Amino acid sequence: MPGIKSRLERETIEEKHELRVDEIEDVLETKPEKKSRGIILAQFFVPWLIALVVIACLYVFLPIDTFATLGFWMLVYFFPPFGKESVIPLAIAGDRLEGTVPFEYPDIFVPIDPWLIALAVAFLDIIAGLFLVWNFDFTKKIPILGRWIRKLESKGTTILEENRYIEALSFVGVVLFVMFPFQGSGGVGASIVGRAIGMNPYKVWVAIIIGAISGCFLIAYAADTFFSVFLENRILGVLILVVIVVLAVVLILRKRRRSEKSEGSEKN
Repeated sequence: MPGIKSRLERETIEEKHELRVDEIEDVLETKPEKKSRGIILAQFFVPWLIALVVIACLYVFLPIDTFATLGFWMLVYFFPPFGKESVIPLAIAGDRLEGTVPFEYPDIFVPIDPWLIALAVAFLDIIAGLFLVWNFDFTKKIPILGRWIRKLESKGTTILEENRYIEALSFVGVVLFVMFPFQGSGGVGASIVGRAIGMNPYKVWVAIIIGAISGCFLIAYAADTFFSVFLENRILGVLILVVIVVLAVVLILRKRRRSEKSEGSEKN
């Protein structure tokens, strides 16, 4: 009898474990046809709730002028052509450059700590990536946003051709794609590119997390270092800026030439 009882207890534990695994798999399901209505609603609203909780925490713990400035730059990040390469340096600069540039900063532009703006922008990429992991097919049906997503999706092949390392390196390629401020990079662009090369959606999201955090911190502390150098030695600061601009122009021209070659080869 003790043996039968222990076997029954073991079978009950295994059944409970299997039920928990099934429940977790249901919650993490990404294919629309396999989702229940409750899971669809949860996956749609949970990213928004996370964002609201984070914003509420920022409101509670930050000074009001810092919260207003940070909120402004987080909102700007959603509008092209602004990206992490422009929003993060501008947020860090704040009014630090007042008197060194030929215009006045509004009072709202207080300097934001590099770590804070880096985490804020990275969070936007991460939460956008999570939303698309769960709601990619549904998002394409939303009138304005869906049109933009479909347009980016149609450019996925072009993005892969211009950045062949993404497909070659798979996971690491998506990390690098998010890290560096290429056109179309970020949480949304990386989600589309990751799907285009057949990566698991959650693997794409982990790549977005790593790339967003590392890329944003890299840009933030590079910008902070540049502003410190510029305020102490403007000539050296200008020289560094010129080098950065020249490198950016060279990279843009190389990418444009590569895309023109690929378009020419397709026509032939």
